Amino acid sequence: MTKRKCRIAVIDGHEVIRLGIEKLCESAPDLELVMTAGDGIEFLLSEKRTECDIVIMEYETANGGMSAQTTIRRLNAENPKIKIMIFTYREDEECLRETMSLGVHGHIVKSEPVEVLLKAIKNIDAGLLGISPRLSPMLQVCRAAERENEMIKVMGRLYDRLTDREREMLDMLAAGKTSREIAGMFRVKQNTVNKHRENIRAKLGRYNIHDLFLYIKNQ
Repeated sequence: MTKRKCRIAVIDGHEVIRLGIEKLCESAPDLELVMTAGDGIEFLLSEKRTECDIVIMEYETANGGMSAQTTIRRLNAENPKIKIMIFTYREDEECLRETMSLGVHGHIVKSEPVEVLLKAIKNIDAGLLGISPRLSPMLQVCRAAERENEMIKVMGRLYDRLTDREREMLDMLAAGKTSREIAGMFRVKQNTVNKHRENIRAKLGRYNIHDLFLYIKNQ
């Protein structure tokens, strides 16, 4: 039984890079080069674009008038089954954050050894993330920031669901006021305040009210 080969396409404005990956695929028994393109437009116009499993593409140059970001979005929309690996000279957090937000499957720095590139291709083909080892700590920071941003969005949506009175009560609770103190400030019974607290918790569902406190304090 013939072993399945991972089919590779390359998008890079530098011929030396395209030729290098071509030679790499020729020497690797489990890789097959389907096509190379100098820019995103050339790739997207090729009929062979649908035959690849992984696209290895540069991130620096807006070749052919199409940026890497646009190429990635077009490719994801047209054929989400194709996996994308960024092959770049950049190794800064801003670039990594951008590429990860676009939903790519790998980010490899061009100065890495060939073994790192091959391992990343293998990981991506297996459904894992292919990342330069030197970028791993940076990736953890990016993911933590993504989780924080997502939590802010969730808390914002939950806060918008509260009534004006519930928001007033919540602001007081976030400021450290007790139910008794809030009742005195609003001239209502303490049970009324407690009822508002119960309504707020019910709207929060599985989320913690302290997360909502943090959202309020950071606004």
